[in-house]
Amino acid sequence: MSEAAAIARWWTRQHVDRDFSDLEWAFLGDAALMLDDLAPRQVDPALCAVASAGRDGLLVLIPHRSLAGLCLVTTVTPQFVTVSWASVTDLAAHDDLDLSREVYLYGRDDSDRSMLQAAVAGLREQLGRSFVLRMRSTREGVPVSAACYLAGADGTLRRIAKLPPRGRPFERYWPWSVRSDRPISFVDVTPPPYAVPSRAAAWFRADHRLRKQEPRP
Repeated sequence: MSEAAAIARWWTRQHVDRDFSDLEWAFLGDAALMLDDLAPRQVDPALCAVASAGRDGLLVLIPHRSLAGLCLVTTVTPQFVTVSWASVTDLAAHDDLDLSREVYLYGRDDSDRSMLQAAVAGLREQLGRSFVLRMRSTREGVPVSAACYLAGADGTLRRIAKLPPRGRPFERYWPWSVRSDRPISFVDVTPPPYAVPSRAAAWFRADHRLRKQEPRP
């Protein structure tokens, strides 16, 4: 697939009220080709989005299709690119992104291209990275609540998302509820055992203009 076709496939939701810079187009193209090659089964291209980050920054959001707003967020600016994990409920004020867990920070070194190549490689690595789905279930094995955790360099698990509960309150907090941990990732073939539809379609205000930009020749 060509770069233009890949961009059209992965970045259909463009909530940016200005033209993309050359740097941003380069990242969107490289990231789209990477996603085409990796083909992560737990990512729906129709839910991926691009949004503004200040006056000269870009947010590139790749949500997990079944984990209620958990997504990988890449922030592209003229000075640096970051890759983070975030649990997003609403992007009207970007509050959720202030609580994201940054895993990579790439600064401009010898060229924009090397910075972008490193960022796309880091994003690909995180898409394949295992994280922990921690569930609480009844003694009959029915999951009633769940959260997602990411292991740090020291092995400590840090929560990156709390999923909407399913069971009644007494089932979720009763002492006999059973806890289990399951490693999952964005590239898993099957959905996670505790699946909640992504809220990505509701991240933006209804009056936020959706702008379609054509890739530069």
